[in-house]
Amino acid sequence: MRLDAPAASVSCMRRSSRVRHRKAALIAAQRTPGPKSAPAYLDEMLRRHEAQEEIRRAQQGLGKSIISDVLNEHRIVAVGDTIYRSKQWKTFPDFQQLELLQQT
Repeated sequence: MRLDAPAASVSCMRRSSRVRHRKAALIAAQRTPGPKSAPAYLDEMLRRHEAQEEIRRAQQGLGKSIISDVLNEHRIVAVGDTIYRSKQWKTFPDFQQLELLQQT
């Protein structure tokens, strides 16, 4: 019986150290804060972006977005690697019509 006693006490020590480690892990997990939620303004920005993207897809389809802007009274349009500009174009369709006429 004496031989079994030390073995039993070793296994009890192993179990108690495992329990201590588990308790320590649980306590540490309770102390560490969870993931923070995004601030409300970021959620609003994301919703606005998604709404704008939905409108763009409805108007332009699923292809690449139209890159067009006005700078110093010139309409600037980017197509592939080429940038076009003109004072005659007031809207993007104006650019499209002139480009179609020039290509034919």
